[in-house]
Amino acid sequence: MRTRVRLATAVAVVMAAALSALAQEGGWGSVSLGLRSGFSKLEGDLEHPRLCPTVGGRLEYAPVPYFGLGLAASYAILNSRDYPEREMLQWDKTIAAPVEGELAFYLFPLRRVCPYASIGAGAIYWRSSRAPTGTIRKGWDGLLKAGGGLKFRLSQVVSLALGADVRATFVDALENRPSGDETDGVIFAHAGLTFSLPMGDKNDRDLDGVPRELDLDDAVAEDPDGYMDHDGMPEENPDFVRYYRGEMKLMEEVREIARAEAVSEKKPVVIHHPVRRAEGHRTLKLDAEVFCDSLLVCAALYRVGMEANWSLVRMLPHPGLPYRYSAAIPDSAVDRGLMYMVAAVNADKSGIGYAGLPRRPLQVRVFQGASRWRSVGGTVAALGWGAAGFWVLRRQK
Repeated sequence: MRTRVRLATAVAVVMAAALSALAQEGGWGSVSLGLRSGFSKLEGDLEHPRLCPTVGGRLEYAPVPYFGLGLAASYAILNSRDYPEREMLQWDKTIAAPVEGELAFYLFPLRRVCPYASIGAGAIYWRSSRAPTGTIRKGWDGLLKAGGGLKFRLSQVVSLALGADVRATFVDALENRPSGDETDGVIFAHAGLTFSLPMGDKNDRDLDGVPRELDLDDAVAEDPDGYMDHDGMPEENPDFVRYYRGEMKLMEEVREIARAEAVSEKKPVVIHHPVRRAEGHRTLKLDAEVFCDSLLVCAALYRVGMEANWSLVRMLPHPGLPYRYSAAIPDSAVDRGLMYMVAAVNADKSGIGYAGLPRRPLQVRVFQGASRWRSVGGTVAALGWGAAGFWVLRRQK
């Protein structure tokens, strides 16, 4: 009981802190739908609980990348793997269908791999039965939940999530054995895919990341191939950019085509995948592939808001990857209103390749509350996982 009270108190405190932080940020909303499958087992009075197949789903609204409000449900048929134990309890199985609301916290949402933690509360429908007599007991009861795991971003739309949830219910009879000083629960280990659903944005109608004032075609989304992705209008040439093994890279044979085309045109060809989101006051790394027979310089120019002058940082060649250049915008310049462009000039200064222009720059949405959200998320992880671990490992009296 004390563990549940502590967890409920933690939920209230964290919710208050989250709402306070949300009031300072806006315009980051996203909706996602997740499908899960895995295995559950009863955490209660059984000596030999079985791992049972489980399916579930989850709907989430994330007002900011670091925090989401979720609604989850799952379904499992739970039992014991020991036949004498089931005979002793005069019980065969229990259907468990929990439904809960939850608060999810993502520690590094702008990276490809993101740890997360969640806490929540809800209700569980359960029905225990025995053949051939049928239902023994059933009902709806409350529950508290703590969970977490890892989220792997596969693309802008699809993510893979691996995690586990511990649900502590308010009933001590799921397996027809009301004993000890703890109620029963359900542990659910799962894997699943999460799909981001499109949301309307009046400033970006085609949802390609290019704001309306800079988009030359806001009815058709930009093709994210790295070639002149700053103007919002898909370019037909050059057409040598391909996806290779799931990552935005050029195949070796395609690189040669790009290089030959750059030489024939006597100007650099710049392939740069724009950075659309960043954390405030953290160094922003930029990468580009530049194809040119004789390159004079490749550089990134940036400014914040309506500053009169552009600052410049030279992009240096990567020691191990041909045609690859990298630079970093210093953390002091990563603030709201950040915009930048990448430019490359050939040796005789007769040609220039670019991604972004002074009048049509690449704009970055900078999030200022990263450290605050990570502190809240870390607190949730410590409280939630600590309480769940204590509850699972504690021996009943």
